[in-house]
Amino acid sequence: MSEDWQWIGGACVITFLIWRGTVANKIGSAHVSSTSYREPDDDAEAIKPFESSHTAEDDLAAALIAYRSRAASAAGDAVRDVRQRHADAAEIVAKAEKFWRDAGIGHSLCRVIEQTRHYPTWSKRDDWARWNPLGLTHVDGGRYTPDGSSDSGEYVSFRWHDLTIKLTHVTDSIRMPVEDHFSFATQEIWIDGERMLAQMVTRSFGGDDRWKAFNVKALIIGNGEWVKALVEIDQAFQQSDMVDRAEREAARTREIADNIKM
Repeated sequence: MSEDWQWIGGACVITFLIWRGTVANKIGSAHVSSTSYREPDDDAEAIKPFESSHTAEDDLAAALIAYRSRAASAAGDAVRDVRQRHADAAEIVAKAEKFWRDAGIGHSLCRVIEQTRHYPTWSKRDDWARWNPLGLTHVDGGRYTPDGSSDSGEYVSFRWHDLTIKLTHVTDSIRMPVEDHFSFATQEIWIDGERMLAQMVTRSFGGDDRWKAFNVKALIIGNGEWVKALVEIDQAFQQSDMVDRAEREAARTREIADNIKM
């Protein structure tokens, strides 16, 4: 009886061990199944390979961009080379324009030409002295055409102390893009037959339409006597105008005062 129970006990142990191994295998198999790669279902969308959108037109555009960059760089180098080769000329012009601005001779020439433009005609009047506050002599004028130019304008000449002064004004006939709003002209002053200053002037239409100095085209300072004469004439005209306005205003005030009885 004892041996039978021993055999039954041993069989039970063996059966338990077999059962435990079977359960362990099932658990491991289930874990591997849940974490391993699975093929997509037949109805799942397949992953498409990447397709490049690069075209021949893209290559052409890139080549043109590179070409423009090289061309712009080459143009910049060429411009710098030109400026360096002509740096001395630019310096001379800059000095002339600085003197022209600082001395104010550009604006003086504009004003004196405006003041005297009608003198050749007025000088023939019986009351010429009334219109000639500076006492200018040897007044002359008329049409003027610069050498080698198809444009024409006017000139006025006169004596100021011991200087023979000739002023010219020639409106440019070149049609400018801003012609509807501006016009351009060249003004010059000649002293004893030599041109001392040439300048470009501009005038806007509408509002203040007086000619205004724009830039220098030629300048010979010489001994500076003509510069002093031009500024003296300009200041004398301005003073005369101020006094004339004051006298007219005083005359109106006097007329009103004579009609007042307090």
